[in-house]
Amino acid sequence: MVFAAVLGLIVHLSVYYHWGGEYLKWGPSSWPIMVVVNGVLPQSLSPARWVASAFGALTTLVYIAGQRVWVGWPFHPIGFITAGAIGGYIFAQFFLAWLFKSLALRYGGLPAYVRLRNFFLGMVMGHFTLAALWGLMGLFRFAPALRHTFAFY
Repeated sequence: MVFAAVLGLIVHLSVYYHWGGEYLKWGPSSWPIMVVVNGVLPQSLSPARWVASAFGALTTLVYIAGQRVWVGWPFHPIGFITAGAIGGYIFAQFFLAWLFKSLALRYGGLPAYVRLRNFFLGMVMGHFTLAALWGLMGLFRFAPALRHTFAFY
């Protein structure tokens, strides 16, 4: 896995350094991380922004405390943070993961959940493997890889 991560990093960086992100139609304006950075770093230090940030931090702390105290606490702090930051980009993926997990646990119990967990982890690893191979093909100037981008989210 470490080899795959290093190879993926090398391939993606070499393609972007050679061709440029704007040429590949994957510039900074389309990165989900820019939404997060622009939301965290305020353009102005107005009191309303400080109050909103404090409210978000307090809500996250309440979610953490609830998860630690009650076993059946339905809210996860990572879900709250992710939904507020890049929820529009990955809402469908989170919803489907929750739906499949709930259905597996309700109708198949823990054995079905464990079997499906391995299946879906394989799907995620396949996605990242395909992305790394797509970047490798772009490194060697394979035409379809240069025309179409492959998003990680």
